[in-house]
Amino acid sequence: MVAAALGGAIDDTPGLSVLVFDRELRVRAVAGIDLGSAEGALLIGRPVVHAFPLAARRPLAAALAAALEGAERTVALPDAEGAERLEATCRPAVAGVPGGVCVVRDLEVLGGGSLLVEAQRAFEITFRHSPIGQGLLSRTGRWLRVNGALAELLGRPEEELVGAEAVDAMHPEDREDERERLRTLVDGVDDHYVVGTRFLHVDGHVVRTHTRMTRITDEDEIARGFVAQVVDAAAWRRFRGG
Repeated sequence: MVAAALGGAIDDTPGLSVLVFDRELRVRAVAGIDLGSAEGALLIGRPVVHAFPLAARRPLAAALAAALEGAERTVALPDAEGAERLEATCRPAVAGVPGGVCVVRDLEVLGGGSLLVEAQRAFEITFRHSPIGQGLLSRTGRWLRVNGALAELLGRPEEELVGAEAVDAMHPEDREDERERLRTLVDGVDDHYVVGTRFLHVDGHVVRTHTRMTRITDEDEIARGFVAQVVDAAAWRRFRGG
């Protein structure tokens, strides 16, 4: 239901398309597809580049490869007539999910609007409706924002989590290790980490997760906070058939 809501929200945003791809660069999910008459359902299982005109495939391939290596890259893509009206941002997928996400903007449809504004709008849609648990943390490790999926995973309302220290919802044996990992991000030793984390559901049972924590910095590369992406490990194993 949540995934359907996300797809519907993107489908209702003219000029915005999203493709989720696996490690083999094949499409796993799509929303808002209108990249030259390609039907979204027909793209599932096919190479990502098949959703784009021939002239766009080479620059896109470089951005896709960068995403698999853990980097985010934005490239301008020509349409079938050679005009650079498309802009694609490829980034790694969330923790525990092999592959990446490609967000495509049709600049003509969007009227050449501010990339920052459109990116923020896309982020807000994705954050609210994502089936993946996501949260924004302060530099001191307290939740500033959480989405519905994370709140549901932990069995707690969003308003209860906001303001609390993130480690408070973790297994007691994992808390000090998590604090140390956050310190390495603040100190600039790493810019992110991916780790198996045990959270405690409100009813007391342990929720095992794959968690990716990414440092947010200012223009001087000083850590201002973190973005957490949390995937239920059991659900991910079922999804992968393992």
